[in-house]
Amino acid sequence: MQPSFYRYEFNLDEVGDCFIDLSKFGKGVVFVNQTNIGRFWEVGPTLSLYIPSGFLNVGRNEIVIFETEGTYQPEINLVKAPVYKEMGEG
Repeated sequence: MQPSFYRYEFNLDEVGDCFIDLSKFGKGVVFVNQTNIGRFWEVGPTLSLYIPSGFLNVGRNEIVIFETEGTYQPEINLVKAPVYKEMGEG
C-alpha cells in the first residue's frame, strides 16, 4: 500500500448541497473542483465530508482524493445525508 491520488470526473444537470461518502476509504484529503473540502479518516466518527452546492458546477465536475493508506474505490457516492461510524464498530 502506498499513498496515491485518485481522480473522478462526472457531470451534473443540477447542483445542491451534498456529502461525499468516504466509508470505503482509509485516510486522506478531498478536493472538489480544485478546492480542498477537508480531511477524512476511517476511524470516524464521521465517514463523509460536506460539499456545499457552490463548490459544484452544472456540467463537468472533478473530485480528487489523496489517499494515504492506498485504499482505492472505483466509484464514489454523493449522498444527501452525512455518514457516521456505528457505535462499537471497530
